[in-house]
Amino acid sequence: MSERSEITIVTPTFRRPKETAELLDNFSRQTRLPVEVILVDGAPEGENETEEIVRPLIPRLPFPCRYIRHGGGTAIQRNVGIGNAGSPLIALIDDDIRL
Repeated sequence: MSERSEITIVTPTFRRPKETAELLDNFSRQTRLPVEVILVDGAPEGENETEEIVRPLIPRLPFPCRYIRHGGGTAIQRNVGIGNAGSPLIALIDDDIRL
């Protein structure tokens, strides 16, 4: 059984559904799980490919995961994620990183 850390992971994404799904799978296989993951999707309204792939995965993840749609660029997306984080420790991990 995996232990839970006290870290919130914030991940900005933009039109990368496959990479985002792979990242969530990668997080799920760690020995220390995050307290939560916050995905901030920068795709404009009407472009739902990432959301359509991620939403069905969320109930099966071993940690809470929030999907937020907010554009404006990577720095703004990270700040939105940080503002929604429920823990004091935050890891900023891009959608193409694997742990």
